[in-house]
Amino acid sequence: MVPVSWAWGGGQTVLTPALRFAGLAAVVILALSAYVIRRRAGLLGAGQPGRVVRVLSWVITVYLLLNALANFASPSLGEKLLFGPLALVTALACLVVAWSRPTD
Repeated sequence: MVPVSWAWGGGQTVLTPALRFAGLAAVVILALSAYVIRRRAGLLGAGQPGRVVRVLSWVITVYLLLNALANFASPSLGEKLLFGPLALVTALACLVVAWSRPTD
């Protein structure tokens, strides 16, 4: 398990109920984002992705790029060395999917 001091900007030492709820919200957002990206990539076998899925894939990509920048700018060493690179790689993977042309 990652120490709580590595997340949330490095300013927290205790995982409070509010931080637990925020972490749960982050899990839900990431799960929905993964669904959208998989849908955009055509991995769910549901036909061509619609306009909403295409737009959301770009929103997710930009969000992850901003998240990576915030992690690299964080005072927390864990965010800089672990979460920053992970967010950047994930953002680049989403960029490839968002930029790709739909297959017929």
